[in-house]
Amino acid sequence: MDKAVNSTLQFDVLLNMIIPVGESGRHFKHHLPIWKSGQEALLRKEFLRLEAMISMLKKHKPAVEQFRNALADIPWLPQTLKAMPERPLHLHECFELKKLVYYALQLKELCSKHNLTRLYPFPDLEKPYALLDPEHRHSPSFALSSAFDPKLAQYLAQLQDLQLTKRQTEHQLMKTAQKSLHLSQTTATIVISRLQTAKLKSLSQSPYYQLADENFANLTFKLKDSKQLITLKKQISLLTTRLSKTEEVVLKSLSKKLKSHAKAINRTAELICKLDWDYAKAIFAIQHNCVIPILSSKIQLRIPQAVNLPLKQHLTASGRNYQPIDLLFSSGLNVLTGPNMGGKTTALITAGQICLMAKYAIPIPAGEAELCLFDNVWFNRDSTHEENLSSFGREIVSLSNILKKKGRNLLLMDELAKGTNPAEGEVILIAVLDYAKKLPCLTLAATHFDKPAYLKSAAHYAIKGIDLKTLSKLITPTENNLKEQLNLLNTLMDYSLIKLSKSTKPPQNAIPIAQALGLPEEIIQKALHLIK
Repeated sequence: MDKAVNSTLQFDVLLNMIIPVGESGRHFKHHLPIWKSGQEALLRKEFLRLEAMISMLKKHKPAVEQFRNALADIPWLPQTLKAMPERPLHLHECFELKKLVYYALQLKELCSKHNLTRLYPFPDLEKPYALLDPEHRHSPSFALSSAFDPKLAQYLAQLQDLQLTKRQTEHQLMKTAQKSLHLSQTTATIVISRLQTAKLKSLSQSPYYQLADENFANLTFKLKDSKQLITLKKQISLLTTRLSKTEEVVLKSLSKKLKSHAKAINRTAELICKLDWDYAKAIFAIQHNCVIPILSSKIQLRIPQAVNLPLKQHLTASGRNYQPIDLLFSSGLNVLTGPNMGGKTTALITAGQICLMAKYAIPIPAGEAELCLFDNVWFNRDSTHEENLSSFGREIVSLSNILKKKGRNLLLMDELAKGTNPAEGEVILIAVLDYAKKLPCLTLAATHFDKPAYLKSAAHYAIKGIDLKTLSKLITPTENNLKEQLNLLNTLMDYSLIKLSKSTKPPQNAIPIAQALGLPEEIIQKALHLIK
């Protein structure tokens, strides 16, 4: 998918509004499957599963937090899962693996409780969990204990005793050194200035400390090991080696047993990724009143009360109202006319967003939705970045590329060819639309040119705009500043798309809007005279 188009259509902003809970879902989000025409049956299954999740979360409010809590703590373990059939696992890998299985069992129980088992068929995990939890602690933590091998407990107890004896011996040695050398405190390390010659001599000749480090200003002495300490350290080292070897044997044996469950655990990890992403989409759908679309094999777009969520959030944050629009296009070729500031570009962007959402199996923010799957979505807003080309040149190169692509395309043309002289621009647009009608695509062309609206094969739509009587009141001189005037214009604007007959002229209210925005009256009168 074209990243530039995604960005221009603000689809990346929409994706950022869908937030997976755990690492697994976040990883899955970066590798989303993209559905194309011909895959409607498979996509319907995706939407049916999502619809069941949405319905369940709406009915059972506590389940929202229950699923969230289980998903939040599940680790993402691609390397560990890959290593399972190939080599013995390390201690930390067993810890992470037990954590995954522990919370997966919770998810499995939640799915069973809420009749989602058929949609998320977690395999049997009791046996691998029992291998990782021989002490029946029923917690996500993992440690090698006597339940795995009695020697482990024996070695650990002996090691603890030796380490305690070592600490006591060191403390006693330091106390003896303190008394013998008249030190102010018991310490294993002493830093002495080179200027303290008497103290340096005393420490150098002492049987308790030895020189460990020095620089131009100081000398550092550390406590010497007594014979007893040397013996204790050797015993600790030997016992630590025995403990490590025993742990290796235990981990090797445990890994061998877990290997037979590798397929089930890998399948579990895959289901967790999907469930986490579905949960995130379901929460998104509930928060923004989204619907599951009906997928059509016919090239059409029927989205009543469609919402451009990034724009809605922006307007809401600015204290302004957002008006949903009806995107009802059953013809392959559609021309949108109307003034600037009227919402034509927003209509195109909203259509593009929604078609991309369907391709990624994301619920649609609308009253209802029926649409077909498009293989490509094209929007002529700098979707290429060829150097040494004008905006018109870049637009034509990008258009040429999309027209060569096979499959079903959605072509969003926002004032195509406006970057050249109007006479040529208008005929280029007419020729492009005439060419596009022969292709398996849905074309939405927003334009200020008049002639494209009269094409026989084109359906003509216009932004309803501002009622001229209402606009005339706005034109009356007031003391409003420009910002207030703009806000008032936006409030009065009706962004609804209305279908016009072939005999209806494209609406013309740019001059009244210019007058409302303060263009000098002499210019307005001259423009009115010229247009007549």
